[in-house]
Amino acid sequence: RVDHKGIIRSSYENDGIPLPSDPDGIVDGHRVCKQWASRKAVQSNYKFDIYYQYTDTPAGTYWESAYLEVDRKPSALITLGTDFPSAQYFRGRNTDHKAVSRCPNGDCCRTPDPALLEAWGDDVWPTPHSQKHLLAALPQEIFPGTDLGEVIEFVSRQ
Repeated sequence: RVDHKGIIRSSYENDGIPLPSDPDGIVDGHRVCKQWASRKAVQSNYKFDIYYQYTDTPAGTYWESAYLEVDRKPSALITLGTDFPSAQYFRGRNTDHKAVSRCPNGDCCRTPDPALLEAWGDDVWPTPHSQKHLLAALPQEIFPGTDLGEVIEFVSRQ
């Protein structure tokens, strides 16, 4: 399951597809490649139908089917896939949609075009949208993890 921004919210993999992950192997919370079906489906004319695609990756070719759950708030994409040899057993295997992904390594979709980077690189500073589930674990004080009363008493003594 991938949200409308391409962030993996729930995942299961057993065929070697190279999912983005952190050093501990955690996949959820990472953004999928722009070339994968779950991202291409949102931009396609198949937005309200099942979108099928073959994607060449460093680990081999995979077949994917992506479906946008529009009645869900916020919307989410459900993507199922398999390795190329097993695709023969699925409806949609005859799709003409193909893509190449070098993710999660390389400059596949995370590195800007060199000309655009040269023109704008020093003038933009994006601020990422905070993920609410990360903030939920923090204490509700003004300065998380500190006792403001103790800090003010300490300053007063000094």
